[in-house]
Amino acid sequence: IPDETAYTLTATDYIFIDVNVVDNTGTILCANNDAIQLVVNCATQAIQPPNMVVCDNIPQDGVEAFDLSTQDAAVLGSQTAADNIITYHTSQLGADSPNGVLDQALPTTAYVGGPNQTIYVRVQSVSDPTVYETTTFQLIVLALPTASIGTGTICEGQTGSIDFSGTAG
Repeated sequence: IPDETAYTLTATDYIFIDVNVVDNTGTILCANNDAIQLVVNCATQAIQPPNMVVCDNIPQDGVEAFDLSTQDAAVLGSQTAADNIITYHTSQLGADSPNGVLDQALPTTAYVGGPNQTIYVRVQSVSDPTVYETTTFQLIVLALPTASIGTGTICEGQTGSIDFSGTAG
């Protein structure tokens, strides 16, 4: 390699190494050579998706069903789905655990969660399970807004007030 600080390699290149032991006169005392193949493992990225926000339906219990798989595209960004496995977890420890040993992956299309629950996402390389990254997002369940009329009855020609309350979202 003429300039070892500015050499461009590709993932399939072999690098040939010659090692020579020379004395102070430049005479080679012993020599050895070898070849190594460059293997490039691109890091998998887990891009933080937006929070998932829904209104709480009756019975207003603070939990709702979420389709976590709708976050897949945001989590992957420009990475291809075929090269990565995405799993969703309820703890960072679970997301860091290979194959969900400590925390089973959540169902992606009908997970019931909330009201302000953190979901941990693991994006793992298909070709190398040790290459992964995690990120998080929140499941936010907003209370249904309420409306109340100031007086019980408003007749034609009268004025009245209606008060609305709820969580902005």
